[in-house]
Amino acid sequence: MNIYIGYDIGAISVNRVIINSTSSCSGQIVDVMPYSRHYGEPVKLILKDIEEILKKGRFQKISGIAFTGSGGKNLAGLLGASFINEIEAIITAIKFLYPHVNTVIEIGGQDSKFIDLAGGDYAMNELCAAGTGSFLDQQASRFNMRIEEFCELALRSENPSTIAGRCSVFAKSDMIHLQQEGASDADIALGLCYAMARSFKSGIVKGKKFQPPIIFCGGVSFNKAMIRAFEDMLSEKLIIPQHQASIGAIGAALNLVFRGEEMNFDLNQVSAKLSNFLKNFKYQRETFRSLVIEKSKLPARNYEKYNFNIMKTNGKKVEAYIGIDVGSISTNVVA
Repeated sequence: MNIYIGYDIGAISVNRVIINSTSSCSGQIVDVMPYSRHYGEPVKLILKDIEEILKKGRFQKISGIAFTGSGGKNLAGLLGASFINEIEAIITAIKFLYPHVNTVIEIGGQDSKFIDLAGGDYAMNELCAAGTGSFLDQQASRFNMRIEEFCELALRSENPSTIAGRCSVFAKSDMIHLQQEGASDADIALGLCYAMARSFKSGIVKGKKFQPPIIFCGGVSFNKAMIRAFEDMLSEKLIIPQHQASIGAIGAALNLVFRGEEMNFDLNQVSAKLSNFLKNFKYQRETFRSLVIEKSKLPARNYEKYNFNIMKTNGKKVEAYIGIDVGSISTNVVA
């Protein structure tokens, strides 16, 4: 029996699976690490995970380790492990676990992917994080909520608001105007989920067909309000896989299985390399030059005749001019 470990290091989370295999065409998932946010320090989280595996005493010598995800390449180089492209990893896992699926929607912290398995095509988002999990996290923070609470709030809505989902700035402006008009928080929250689904369809899929069966995976697939939005928009029932956040990690490990690779890793040595890396690691600080404020000359006008001091009216009515500044996040009024 050969043991393989797959890690998917995303912008927000680390996911890990352990797979055992008796041949180059079989694999069985024996352990899955719960969805874990790394808060910018994935190496610490992986070291802790390796130490937990060793502590349990189940595995010490393994046949291979594979990494995928936006943060996987550097760690693969550090440990001499394999790096698997994200698209390749997802396709490998879906074809092995769900061979009848034709379309994949995968949305993580900063990446969104559309994979047409039937047509052999795929598309991804650009550098902007709009339309990803970070977009929803940002909107949830504006409600002073955790993302789980935001999801529960959205599910209470029966009439989602119309909001621009293409850009976070436009979405914020729409939210402010809707709040000023008296829209409920639940309608705004669900409206953001619908906006994100529409943005995915128009900005990433761009006219391609969602051929059923359709599977929805990645961290955002935990959000039931997003599932509702996609199912309503596509008029199709989505498949939510069992290990929905770990599909990339599963595919990374399965790639090693199918290749028949046996590199014989000792997890004690892996742990030592990660510990040594953290001991010698130093954050590189990038700073800008000190800000220099230069005096600006305003056009010469006769402002002296106006008195802009705060006036005490003592409760009496006075004649006044009112100025109103309605911005994207605040409204200011001066008399």
